[in-house]
Amino acid sequence: MENNSCMNRLRTIRSALIEIKKEDPETCITYGIIKRLCDEEKIQYIKQGNRIIVNYDFLIDYLFNRKD
Repeated sequence: MENNSCMNRLRTIRSALIEIKKEDPETCITYGIIKRLCDEEKIQYIKQGNRIIVNYDFLIDYLFNRKD
């Protein structure tokens, strides 16, 4: 039996932005904002070639300070 509570939702910046816009179509969050957070090492990411992979849940927590 798998324990999904430890699973990270890893997304490219573009995919993460699509997910954010699904929940809030009027969001002011942009690709550039997420990229800058990676460049400034404010959020966790993995560089894979030219792609940047972010931990989506960590990104949401950082952006919206969600306390679940």
